[in-house]
Amino acid sequence: MKKFTVCVLALAALVGFASCDDDKTENPANVTISVAPQTLTLSLADSSPKKVVVTTDASSWTAVPDNEWVKVERVGGDFNVSIADGLNEDRTTKIVVTAAEGPTAEVAVTQVKTDDPTPPETTVRIYLMPEDLLNEIFDGQISGVSSNGAYAVGHNSDYDKGFIWTKATGQYALITGSTDDDCAAYAVSDDGTVVGTFKDSNKKMVPGYWKNGTWTALPMLDGVGFYVDNGAAVTVSPDGGTITGYINMMSYRDELQKEVEVSRPVVWVNGVIQDNLSGDALPDANLQQSGYWVWGASDDGSVIGGVADFTTGTRSPAVWVNGTMTRLYGKEDIDPTVSQDFFDGMVSGVSRNGRYAVGYFSQAGDYSDAFSFVYDTQSGTLEEITEWGALSAVLDDGTIFGMDMQFGNGVIRTADFEGMLKDYLVERGLDVSAEGIPALISASTADCSVMGGYFIEVYDFGPVSTPTLVVIE
Repeated sequence: MKKFTVCVLALAALVGFASCDDDKTENPANVTISVAPQTLTLSLADSSPKKVVVTTDASSWTAVPDNEWVKVERVGGDFNVSIADGLNEDRTTKIVVTAAEGPTAEVAVTQVKTDDPTPPETTVRIYLMPEDLLNEIFDGQISGVSSNGAYAVGHNSDYDKGFIWTKATGQYALITGSTDDDCAAYAVSDDGTVVGTFKDSNKKMVPGYWKNGTWTALPMLDGVGFYVDNGAAVTVSPDGGTITGYINMMSYRDELQKEVEVSRPVVWVNGVIQDNLSGDALPDANLQQSGYWVWGASDDGSVIGGVADFTTGTRSPAVWVNGTMTRLYGKEDIDPTVSQDFFDGMVSGVSRNGRYAVGYFSQAGDYSDAFSFVYDTQSGTLEEITEWGALSAVLDDGTIFGMDMQFGNGVIRTADFEGMLKDYLVERGLDVSAEGIPALISASTADCSVMGGYFIEVYDFGPVSTPTLVVIE
């Protein structure tokens, strides 16, 4: 793959929010509702409200706390949570979020008593890869972090050597078990199951998962007029049951009857390939140039983000929601007889809950006009961020990671911080002179306690990306 808010508020209030209809029904439309995060910890040391993101297709919803010491304030399609009575106590409660059609979701809320109304101290540690492994993983990056923060995985720039980091030991190790030990690791579940691509006995790089030292191939699907040659598994749900990725199909279809390769997204559930991205949603016959391929997905596989090619080779950042594709930019192919500006872009990350997708786009194709964007799949809105040339990852609450392309520094935006990743980490206890501060974060836990990416080392022959992992405790 390419590298590319609670504050203390004065008055207590019990607040519920709804649009026009709060009546529950039997949910005939199979409406769903989810919240992120599902747990909140509050204290008087907090400087701003805590945000909860609501993802739903309901006609309306309410958010009601069980106790009056919690204040809920709606902000757009989400809500903020804060301590309403200003008391310094240890206590717990919950907020019930209810869709008009019936389904509910809950946020568990804990207040922690504090003696000193200042943020609790944290420690920040950077885990660097040892020299002996760097000889194997030369020019590499962290590509995935498990949702529980127990594991991280990555690969080198040639995509033929993968590795895994285990928090319990703090150690990195090569992933073996394939032909010539050739593989690339892209994501990892909470039990340490790795997904990626590996060289099989036929010396083809095929999609699969690695567990207990053994690679297992995932099934691939032949298309109309194509045969499957290779592919990769790119994302995995925390429980390991849902995997998304792409398969590369070969066909003699151009005017010179040369063999060409095109890609298409796929979803595997419990090891079985799902063909819900074919048919009218994604007919193989409509795959253009190099096709469509995946860079991120929701945990349930219903929202996928990546790239969609046009016939001329121009590329659009695209999302598929329940199999239906939307090109976010570059909606129409260029006429090469009129313009040679071959636009380029991609969706580089999708939040686990499927609410957000991030990426970049360049109309000129040379990145001189590149900008980053955040797409809200629920509202259909696009936010453009011109000062950051590339976004790499997004969390369920809308936290985004990226790179300041002018200086090559990692950047982060949370509900209460926006700026350089280095400053964010220093505020939390990192030594300003520490080695290995990431230039880009490509994967993170929901609370940013474990973040992985790469930092850049400059040698005589040029810059090299080196895997790096940040742990905040």
